[in-house]
Amino acid sequence: MYELNKNQQSTLSTVLMEYLNAGDWKGLFAETDCEEFAQEHTQFYKDVSWEEENLEQDCTDALNFILAKDSANLKVIWELPGVQTMTKRKDENLETDIQALIDGAIDDNELFVTGNTNSSECNDFYCEQVLTGEFEVKVVFETELVLSFHHSKPYFEHHVVIIPKKHIDSLTSSDAIDAELAKDFLMAIHHVTSKLEKQTGGCRVSSNVGTYQTSKHLHWYVHAGKRLRNEDGTLIDG
Repeated sequence: MYELNKNQQSTLSTVLMEYLNAGDWKGLFAETDCEEFAQEHTQFYKDVSWEEENLEQDCTDALNFILAKDSANLKVIWELPGVQTMTKRKDENLETDIQALIDGAIDDNELFVTGNTNSSECNDFYCEQVLTGEFEVKVVFETELVLSFHHSKPYFEHHVVIIPKKHIDSLTSSDAIDAELAKDFLMAIHHVTSKLEKQTGGCRVSSNVGTYQTSKHLHWYVHAGKRLRNEDGTLIDG
């Protein structure tokens, strides 16, 4: 179901090694029906608790075992509190790729089996998936130069994304300063904000730059209403 290449799996095992304690591992083994790993590796919990020198190999073996048992267990690991945030800190590209894979936004045979993690080729969800039509979105407003659509994984009750139809890294890129593009962006923002203002009474417009930016394609967010997800993408209970 989900496939990680060797380098991606190695990075994820490092995240788990640095973040999970013995209790976390016990819970993970139970949830994935992999308690037999700990039964066969009797020193595992001791190694985790005392950070023994063979801990790195232990965690690599544990992750390999869990994913070999059922590749769908990647989703279980990904939903553990804090794992997404810690992965993002370790490797933003990997965090983006795993999230997209779990969301069904990319084909695992297209990215993860081949091991192509060059950000210019595979870390642009908007160019690779949205603008090619491979990932269907619900369009809100469109011009020749920009596209606005409902966020596929909304963080708020109302969450719209606005992107240019050509690749631009971010607001600080020189090609972002384009009069025609700016005009179309303002048209799209005006359309979306006017609509949300009538529906909710108000909204917020924002754009991330640099380390704040997980998708390396210039985009604006327009959002309003109740927050649905935490910053790491996990759903807010209630």
